[in-house]
Amino acid sequence: MSALTPAELDALVVRIRDGDREAFVELIEATQDEVRCFIAVVALSADQIEEAVQAAYVTAYEHLDDYRVTGTFLPWLKGIARNRLRQETAHRRRWLSADQAFFESLLQSSEPPAAEVPQADLLLALEECLGRLAEPAQRLVRDFYRDPSALEALAREQGRTRAAVAMALSRIRGVLRDCLSRKGLTW
Repeated sequence: MSALTPAELDALVVRIRDGDREAFVELIEATQDEVRCFIAVVALSADQIEEAVQAAYVTAYEHLDDYRVTGTFLPWLKGIARNRLRQETAHRRRWLSADQAFFESLLQSSEPPAAEVPQADLLLALEECLGRLAEPAQRLVRDFYRDPSALEALAREQGRTRAAVAMALSRIRGVLRDCLSRKGLTW
C-alpha cells in the first residue's frame, strides 16, 4: 500500500503540474514499491520489472495533464505500467523473432543474398566475423542458433536473465551486421 493516501497523491500531482520537481521525487518514493510489486506478478524478469516501472513514471510524467485529480492516481499509474510491460513484451517477441530470422538466414540460407554474393563467400565472411568475437559471444551465438527455443536454458546456464541473453544476442547481431557491412555485404 502506498505510504500516502489518494488525496495526498493527488496533492503531489497538483504540485508537479505547478513545476515542483521535488513533488515528483516524493511521488515516486511513495508509490514505487507498490507499482513494482504490481508489475512483478506478471513480468518475466527483474529487468522487465525495472523497465516497465521506469517507463511508467516517464509516461505518467509526460501525460500528467491527462490525469483527472479524482483520487485514482495509483490505479492510473499501475495501468500505465501494465501497458508498458505489454508493449515491451510484444516488442521483445518481435525483436527476438527478427534476430532469429536474421541469423538463420545468414547461417542456413540456400539462396544467395540480394547483392548476388555467392553463398560460400557470405558464409566465409560470417565465419570470419564470428571469429573476431570473444569466445563467450561465439559460443552464445552458436548455442542459440543451434536451438533457438533454448533461450531460457542458456540464460539459466549463464546465470543471467532471459532478457540479458536476448540483449547480448542483439548486440552481437549488430556487431556481425557491421562486420559484414565493412566487407561490402549487406543484408
